[in-house]
Amino acid sequence: MTIYNVTCGVSGLTETPIVTVPTDASGNFTASFNWCSPLCWWPCWPLWWHCWPWWWELDILAVIENIERQLHAEASGVANPAAPLRQPNGADLMTGLGFVGSRNVAAVKPDPARTALIATKFADPRIVDRFPWRWWCCDNPNIVFSATQGTTVILNEDPNTETRWCFASGQTVALMGNAEALGACSTGTNPGPDAFAWTSVGSEPPDWVLVDDISMGYANGSPGTAASNAAFAGTLNLNGVISGANTAFYQVLAGQWAGNGNPARGGTAPSVYQPLAMPLVNYVSIWRAATSTVETDAVVLGPCSFNGQDNLYMTLSQRQNAPASVVTQLGAFPTVTAPDFVIGWAAPDLILSVAAGNLVAGTSGGVSLALNPFDISGNPLPVPPYDMGAPLTLMIDTTPLTTATIDSVAVFNSDGTSATVTSASSTECPAYQITTPGGGYVQLHVTVTDGEAHLYQYAIQTQYGSGSYLPATPSDRDYGQAPASFTPPSPPTQLYGVDPGYQTPDHLPLPPPPPASPAPSPTAWTYVGGGDTIYLQITQSCCYDFQLWAGKRVTDGETFFCTYGNVAFQTVNIVVAS
Repeated sequence: MTIYNVTCGVSGLTETPIVTVPTDASGNFTASFNWCSPLCWWPCWPLWWHCWPWWWELDILAVIENIERQLHAEASGVANPAAPLRQPNGADLMTGLGFVGSRNVAAVKPDPARTALIATKFADPRIVDRFPWRWWCCDNPNIVFSATQGTTVILNEDPNTETRWCFASGQTVALMGNAEALGACSTGTNPGPDAFAWTSVGSEPPDWVLVDDISMGYANGSPGTAASNAAFAGTLNLNGVISGANTAFYQVLAGQWAGNGNPARGGTAPSVYQPLAMPLVNYVSIWRAATSTVETDAVVLGPCSFNGQDNLYMTLSQRQNAPASVVTQLGAFPTVTAPDFVIGWAAPDLILSVAAGNLVAGTSGGVSLALNPFDISGNPLPVPPYDMGAPLTLMIDTTPLTTATIDSVAVFNSDGTSATVTSASSTECPAYQITTPGGGYVQLHVTVTDGEAHLYQYAIQTQYGSGSYLPATPSDRDYGQAPASFTPPSPPTQLYGVDPGYQTPDHLPLPPPPPASPAPSPTAWTYVGGGDTIYLQITQSCCYDFQLWAGKRVTDGETFFCTYGNVAFQTVNIVVAS
């Protein structure tokens, strides 16, 4: 088995062998290689704006048009220039699908006039300066495989249609040899072992969370830091690998954790599993030879009913050949006749996409997920010999912070006496006069708590004047800090500190030794928080905007790891005696 890295040159895609490894008698193999730095695909690097693959051009134009709108807005003095684009997934950019929602599908084909247009636009140094060419840089290799038995080639993947873009570390692949392949056991109808394994939560590397990086339902994150031991929230893309030729349908089964419901804090593993029934759509890309275009179609995969079984989803390998009664429920697969062919799927390992809150009965709790496989006739596949792999256990938390408030603002002279409340002061807009020359200080009392004990971090950010910031003491409180650092106020030497009853972080042991986990504990990976006094020194007259920023240790495995935002603010006008 040989693995190749795929790169793009002026003449097209090229393959470079990375590593060759033997397989065992069943065709299983493990391969590893060093990948030290990202590579950029621009064929003319370092003069990247001189050439590019034709299938990138619609995405390139989408970015250029946005830059041109920004340049026009700035030249016109418009207060609100064009909004910047959000960086698409790297694999989508590699295949020309980064901004697929904003294009005419018929335009996906080579077009010399379009290429010349882009070259003209890149002649403008302002566009070259702003163009985010590094979006097309990949932190992981783009790979294809080949395999031989003796001198017989039984697998030779085409980089134009079978490249695995931005392939992340630790993944599993299922490969199928051609008709010349010889199996270790030639009896029976199954050409290889049927198996399933969960692989990740999320959609694209490097942001997704691999299953090996999930311990007792929590994403490990960056062990030893505030961004570790995160529960799951938001929309979760659940990925896994199905191998073997017999699996045509599957059910996704969910089991609720009992007891306190938390796998890391002594909850009880589920004994009963029920099938989920969430709509699942994937996108297939088809090459249309007559027009030399790539067509992208939405394909419904489930749920459906068949042969007395409900809540079924179809595998990608069998969706094109769905039974007639299933087609009436899911819709027909787009017609594909030679020389047209299916290029691939947008999310080849997606098993289910589901809102985290739909996995648990309430707003939080543990859930374990498993797969129930069926053949093309809708008959259950026997387990064993079907290897189901381990269930995927996730701790779900869809709740907001329990409390996140600025409770009071107290302004003092430098000698500790209260500053004077001015006539302009009101409950909504307080105003003070500090009477001691050189300034005084402010004490803010905040309360930040999380009933699920998934507090991530909070801090006071103070803005004043024109782009100025005022440091606070402490600068922040977060899950990664040592419990001993959370001390109560001790005037006059320490004018900040936590209230009685404040619940400090319990993040031991750190890190959780992957893939094994520490024994569950009722206080494992908790941070509740409480009342806290923050100190800020004031030296000049101004209007101060005290902002409370806070968030939870939750992730969707893709677009966020730990939420964090401005949850409350208070403005105060302070005059300092000259």
